[in-house]
Amino acid sequence: MSATYAGYGMGLCQNTTHFSVCNAEEKKWSSNVTLAISLTKDALMVETYPFTTAIQWSFPHSYKEHPVDYELGLDASSNFPDPISYWARVHDTLRVQALRGWPPRNHIDTIILYGEAASSTKFQSVVKEVVESLQYDVPIFSAESEFVAAKGAAELAYRVQVMRAQL
Repeated sequence: MSATYAGYGMGLCQNTTHFSVCNAEEKKWSSNVTLAISLTKDALMVETYPFTTAIQWSFPHSYKEHPVDYELGLDASSNFPDPISYWARVHDTLRVQALRGWPPRNHIDTIILYGEAASSTKFQSVVKEVVESLQYDVPIFSAESEFVAAKGAAELAYRVQVMRAQL
């Protein structure tokens, strides 16, 4: 999840060449509680991450013991009587799990969509419906959801290489 967070440009200091300057900047930041929603062809996953920086976060607070629902992967939509039934179940699952998440829903700062199917316009509209129904007023990041983790991993690897010499 760190790479995805960084891929959206979050949790990264402005200074990429001086470790001490970057570290001082990061120490001033407060936690950003992120609801991370992944939709792939195989599963739907919902977790809450309290980030301070892209590389400093607590373990996710999952909506249940195993945060992956294999019955709601995009390929499983054919197991439902029709697409409306599938998306209604995704909607209900997201709504329930967002309310169950930690911390309470009024403390979520950001929503990140990722995974190979997260760019689906229908999925994004269902997420927006859930967000509106819960009266969240938070940004939803979904651009390049299929590749954002790779982009973030590359950025983090670059920063490690540049700053490693200063440690």
